[in-house]
Amino acid sequence: MEYKIDTTLVFKNKVNGFSISEKRKIRRFIELFTNGGFEKIDNYQIQSYRVRNKSSDDVNKNDTAFIEKVSYAIKHKLWHYHAVFYNVNNEYQIDNGYKLSEKMI
Repeated sequence: MEYKIDTTLVFKNKVNGFSISEKRKIRRFIELFTNGGFEKIDNYQIQSYRVRNKSSDDVNKNDTAFIEKVSYAIKHKLWHYHAVFYNVNNEYQIDNGYKLSEKMI
């Protein structure tokens, strides 16, 4: 079965600013998913870290639209993948808030 991934203009513009290495990770992730869906990527690893499927109802509790965002994510059964942009070796000069969980270390 073949799957389709839709992207937004915001996503495409953001990706344009990524490094070649980061673009390759995204392209590989999309290729795997479109050619095998969740089954194909559930055990896929990048740099020995597994990609992570996560419910999109994990909204910051201080967000002023917390209830609306959580309700929307639950109603539409939204999930998202973390495709391994971890700052493992301090490759990125900013702290973007993404940390490796204790389970992944």
